[in-house]
Amino acid sequence: MSAALDIGTTFSGYAYSFKGREKDIEGCKNWGANVSVCNLKTPTAVLVNKDGKFEAFGYEAQERYKSLEEDEVQMYSLYERFKMQLQHTGKLDRDSMSMASNQQSLPLMDIFTMTIRYLKDHLLKSVNKRHGRSVDSEKIRWVITVPAIWSDAAKQFMREAA
Repeated sequence: MSAALDIGTTFSGYAYSFKGREKDIEGCKNWGANVSVCNLKTPTAVLVNKDGKFEAFGYEAQERYKSLEEDEVQMYSLYERFKMQLQHTGKLDRDSMSMASNQQSLPLMDIFTMTIRYLKDHLLKSVNKRHGRSVDSEKIRWVITVPAIWSDAAKQFMREAA
């Protein structure tokens, strides 16, 4: 199986195909179904708790953050548009920080790692549900899309996050 993860500035998603059926490309077609939308991609948004632990991604992250009570807001941070930091960061390294909407910060590497892990896990669950079989992630040819205009440092950053 080959699988591609696309982490976009605004939206993210994935696609995959099985060996011998390369023309039958599949992906998630119902991102946001739980919030009454149905898209091929989901917002590139990561919700983390006050301890810096992953809580939710995409539509779910945005909806959960919007629904927080005033006294709960300081317990969570929503990271969006963090991909642009890879293009605009002069000195990009493992210690580069990302700023959330509430001015909290976490290492950019952590945010990308959470995003990749979430998309990978979602893809594996989708394959299992749709095809009734699990796939060993070690036997998948993984592709992560990156803009051609990115610097070598930004491309290396994505390799390390993966």
